Amino acid sequence: QRSTSSTIDDSVTVCVKHTPHESRRAKLGRLLQSVRAHHAGVAILLASEGEPSVPARRLERLRVEHVPLAAGAGLSAGRNALVRAARTPYVALMDDDLELLDGSALPALLAALHADGDAVLAGGCYATPGAGAAPDCFNLRFDPSEDGSVVRARRIPRWADGGCQRVHLTHNFFVARTAALRRFGWDPRQTVMEHETFFYQLYLNEQPVLACPAARALHNSSCDGDECSGDAL
Repeated sequence: QRSTSSTIDDSVTVCVKHTPHESRRAKLGRLLQSVRAHHAGVAILLASEGEPSVPARRLERLRVEHVPLAAGAGLSAGRNALVRAARTPYVALMDDDLELLDGSALPALLAALHADGDAVLAGGCYATPGAGAAPDCFNLRFDPSEDGSVVRARRIPRWADGGCQRVHLTHNFFVARTAALRRFGWDPRQTVMEHETFFYQLYLNEQPVLACPAARALHNSSCDGDECSGDAL
């Protein structure tokens, strides 16, 4: 029986759309370091318009493959390019301001997809600093009007058992089936504000989405010292 680590390494590619900007440099560095620290053999793809805001030698040290994009390509085109470049049956999508807290989140999301063969995507929550603080879970259901002309997104109340359940929309922190994302990707015309549109077209095409609150990543954490300069890479 294969270990959880080898299952992640063999079947998941971590995909990160990066916005090359000095303010994102240290955050990107910490994300890449956290992925490599907890999943030593997993493939990591980084897409950015132009050169990433971290030196190529440091990306090489962390075994990160760069997927170049045309200037102004934006989030949607970047994520589609990452999915096309992935060579594994699953991809883990993470924004460049996230950070893995430990090695449990990605295996938990992958296990959720193994357990629910119809689901195409399993998303987690953002950890909230502070003892006892509730996680930031962006778990919603779409509520269209009878004629479909008005669509509201309603937050789902938190559930107590800590397991996964079906939703319509979650954070941009998820593990998904690569084949499904190649079929139901992002609209490249949307360079920003693509989040709800992406999940709504999954909903319209009856592609089940899971939310797993126990799978968490740190979001937009602060930094100081050498970390803020990006030298931690």
